[in-house]
Amino acid sequence: MSEENKTNSETLQVLLWQYSVVAAHHTHFMGLIWQVPLVTVSIAGALAAVSFGYVVPLWLRAAILAMGSFFLFVMTVALERYRMFQLRRRKDMEEIEMLLVAYGGKQISWSGDTIAGEISGGGFVAPGVAFYRLEGFNWLRWLMYVVLVILLLLTLVTLIQAIAAN
Repeated sequence: MSEENKTNSETLQVLLWQYSVVAAHHTHFMGLIWQVPLVTVSIAGALAAVSFGYVVPLWLRAAILAMGSFFLFVMTVALERYRMFQLRRRKDMEEIEMLLVAYGGKQISWSGDTIAGEISGGGFVAPGVAFYRLEGFNWLRWLMYVVLVILLLLTLVTLIQAIAAN
């Protein structure tokens, strides 16, 4: 094997290894992006249900709601960071794919807009996918923000009630 072929073979192996690691990292963040809102909103809902479902002093109810609001805020920030890492890993994969083209690899479509354009133009058929134009992450992001605002409003109302009661 010539020195050039050996170098090309080693480069290919390194690129494939990097791609594998980056793809696993991307997949990990994809899972977190869907799991974090589910768990977080469930916990926030349970805290709200407990605080209003039982007879507790208003200050305790306000404290429980404030704790839930803080938890939801922190997890929303975490969700944004997970998305940031996921998008960076997606860019890393695109860059590695460009290098793999020299070895016969194919560039993969990663952009939701590109894929939606292919569906609209008839270049890609996705039967039964009526909402393909929507970005799922944006819906999750807004769900987190809406629940956070609702929890903060409940906290504020409860605090006002607690202060008025004293």
